[in-house]
Amino acid sequence: MSDEKKIYIDFKINQAKETYAAAEIMFENKMYNSVSNRIYYASFYIVQAALHKFDQQSSSHKGAKILFNQSFIKEKKTEEKWGVFYSKIFALRDDGDYGDFVVYTKEQVEELFLQTKIFIETIEQLIHDQRTL
Repeated sequence: MSDEKKIYIDFKINQAKETYAAAEIMFENKMYNSVSNRIYYASFYIVQAALHKFDQQSSSHKGAKILFNQSFIKEKKTEEKWGVFYSKIFALRDDGDYGDFVVYTKEQVEELFLQTKIFIETIEQLIHDQRTL
């Protein structure tokens, strides 16, 4: 792997973790719409890192979701539940950011918030797994 590629991947992994840390602060402060946005972006950044490792990239959020499902779920590099998860937070963020009068509650975001940390850890492990080179 080139140094440039490694730097990009490491940057995106750190960006995912930092964004999730921001979501934790927002969750503690009951800012649930902001949590939905931050957990989506944390997940998006780790997906970007994974796609980049396998020489794939997308210029759109929808494209990244499609590539993730094609390259990681259908190819069985990770569990199908993560494709379902990523689709859920994609829709949650989209509704929260663009929908009128959308106000999320703790109950609506808590499970996805907790799953996001596991998703980031799972995809990071996949990135570092030497068997997937």
